[in-house]
Amino acid sequence: MTGDISLPMEEENRRKLKSDFQKHFNLAKSAFRIANQIIKPDENIGIGRGERLTICLICVYVKQIRLFYSVYRLCERGLTDEASALARSMFELYVRLRYLDRLKRGKEEFALDWYIWYWGKHLPHLPTESKSNAARNELIFLHNTKELIESRKTALGAAKWKNFLIFGPWGKNMHDICENVDLPRHYETYKLFSGTLHGYDLFRYGIPDGRGGIEMNLPPVSRWIKPHLTFATGLLYDTMKIIDGNLGLGKTELIKDMEKCATALQH
Repeated sequence: MTGDISLPMEEENRRKLKSDFQKHFNLAKSAFRIANQIIKPDENIGIGRGERLTICLICVYVKQIRLFYSVYRLCERGLTDEASALARSMFELYVRLRYLDRLKRGKEEFALDWYIWYWGKHLPHLPTESKSNAARNELIFLHNTKELIESRKTALGAAKWKNFLIFGPWGKNMHDICENVDLPRHYETYKLFSGTLHGYDLFRYGIPDGRGGIEMNLPPVSRWIKPHLTFATGLLYDTMKIIDGNLGLGKTELIKDMEKCATALQH
């Protein structure tokens, strides 16, 4: 078989969705283009801000842009229920970043712990040798990382290390982090979006047709397009504002332009 795959009525519905929500897609595109100018590949950033913190914020920057792009593309194709999972991921990453941003001191150490949390959960079994230079350099990096992990594990002790692997440097679940950063009402949205991941949105995908059969909801749909694009654009703006402030990028005017996009989407 040749050719691409598609859902029933995908192209017809896609054209209609782009027409019906043209304003919202255009504003989201504008925000995306602005976000890509906040940090440029050849830009020398993070001087005097701490190496670990700078790396951490750049990683947040990249991940949020990719997540936003994915939400946009899914909405564009009418896969809005599936976009919920990625909008949820954007929110969770923003909440974790907001926690770091609000620390009065120790941001560099917190960023290091965020790094250790990731590798502590995911560091694979390390080989002892490598043939290529690139692989050898990666191996050295991973062994150095393993030493960091072992040092932190020893300092915390077995019980605290186990808790650290579950909750990371935040030391609490998402509900409590939201409370801590003054976003308790937003947690309800987070729970709503969780349905796609946990399966309690299942019965959106099929309904009785009144004749003893089941109507399968395979074609693209329009629900959630405006809320998702509005929510994701707001998160992208808030993320960029925090990154700009912590790295001293001086991109104030670009941040203001993003805010205009985010505000316009709410109306």
